[in-house]
Amino acid sequence: MANAAPANPGFVYEGYRLFWQVADLLMQDVEPSQAAWQGLLAAPGYRELLDREFAPDFFPDHFRVAFKPSLGGNLAQVLRGGSYAGLIRHYLHAAETRDHIARGMAAIASAPLADQAREAALAWLPPGFSPDFPTVAFVIFAPDARGFSSVVLDAAFACQLPTPVPMLAHEYHHVFREGLKAPRTPPDPDEADMLWVLDQLETEGIADQIDKRDWPRRVPAGPGRMSEYARRYLEHFAAAPARIRQLDALLTAWRDTPGERKAIGRRLRAAIPLAGHPTGSFMARLIEGRLGRLACVGAVGDPFRFMRLYSAAARAGGMGPALSDAALEAVAALERSCLTA
Repeated sequence: MANAAPANPGFVYEGYRLFWQVADLLMQDVEPSQAAWQGLLAAPGYRELLDREFAPDFFPDHFRVAFKPSLGGNLAQVLRGGSYAGLIRHYLHAAETRDHIARGMAAIASAPLADQAREAALAWLPPGFSPDFPTVAFVIFAPDARGFSSVVLDAAFACQLPTPVPMLAHEYHHVFREGLKAPRTPPDPDEADMLWVLDQLETEGIADQIDKRDWPRRVPAGPGRMSEYARRYLEHFAAAPARIRQLDALLTAWRDTPGERKAIGRRLRAAIPLAGHPTGSFMARLIEGRLGRLACVGAVGDPFRFMRLYSAAARAGGMGPALSDAALEAVAALERSCLTA
């Protein structure tokens, strides 16, 4: 498949193409050359995933298990309940539906998806902010997407959706947010988990208004994983007030017991399910509903402001509990520690 069609600035397909070259060799029980592996892992998308999230041998190891016939025993063991059974099934399903994915990718390459997604993302960014199109790398990695300094989309997953525009817009929002963040000093190791929690609540909570705004009213159509994820998301969304009360107690403990901050940070991470998506979305909705969208988008890239705005919105009325003064003092203390002068 050719690189970036004019309809979609920044779309690149090198990783998707190289994935099939490697998978075809493995399915013939042929080990790809070192150069073939290096080319795949250096391709846009895979390089970003390895730099940000996955161990260097993750994709070679799992692609071998999924596709290499001589490792059939390993495959059977993984599919019986291994930690990565879902990923392996995703790779196998990609191989089984390769023709469908190819047709879907051709449609994606020719439709003006980038413009649509950018407009949807900009609706949840401050007025006047006009970023360039980021790189969007299509690969096969998981039934998911990522937004780092570029966007990584799983081609097989994107082609199962009615349209990939909402998912793409969500990931665009994450990339654009990086251009709005205030400079930060590296967090103290004991404070890193708490900063991660606040970041996740803000970035996922606001970005979820792009592609999950209707979820509390209806379960989205889509592949099986999406339906299962939506079910779990809605359960945690309904439980958000209880989660926020738990966060309040942990933030207060974080303020009052400095020697325990590392342990409390781990408990904070465990207190927000699904990487903060449903809890953050509940908070963002309340901010918009009580204070307006401009207030909400004014917190993009600023998780400390997001927490203060949420508490102000909760005090103005609504279904969510406000944060205590003690919890907000903890947020302010972390802000002073992390932000440069």
